[in-house]
Amino acid sequence: MSRKRKKCIGKIPAIIESEQISACDVDNTLIRPDPNGEIHLMYARKVQRFSVIQEHLDLIIEWSDRGHFIIVWSHSGPKWAAQVIKALNIEQYVDLIQAKPSRHMDDKTDVPSIVGSRVYIAKEVK
Repeated sequence: MSRKRKKCIGKIPAIIESEQISACDVDNTLIRPDPNGEIHLMYARKVQRFSVIQEHLDLIIEWSDRGHFIIVWSHSGPKWAAQVIKALNIEQYVDLIQAKPSRHMDDKTDVPSIVGSRVYIAKEVK
C-alpha cells in the first residue's frame, strides 16, 4: 500500500548537522496562563493573557548563543508555537518550530538517553 509523502522542509528531509539540539515546549514552559499577564495572544478564539517564564526564556537564548540548534514545539501545534515565539521576540534564537512529537521510536528504553535531560526551573506562581 503506497502512502502520499508528507511535506518536508524543502524537497528532501531536513538534516540538522548540530550535535547540540535543545527542544522546548511552549505551554507552561515558556509562557503560562495568567489573568494579569503582560502577553496578550489569541488562543481558543479569544484573546487571553499569559506571563513569561523568564528563566526558561533566558535558557533558550543562552543555549542558542552557545550554538545549540533550538526546537520549540507545542501540543497546540506549530502555528500556536510560532505566535508565541513572535510575541516573545525570540525568533532569532529559534531554529525550528513544530508540533510536539506524539511518539518516538528508538532501541533505547531510558528516555533521557534518547532525548536528553529534562530541564525545568520550578517556581511558585503567585
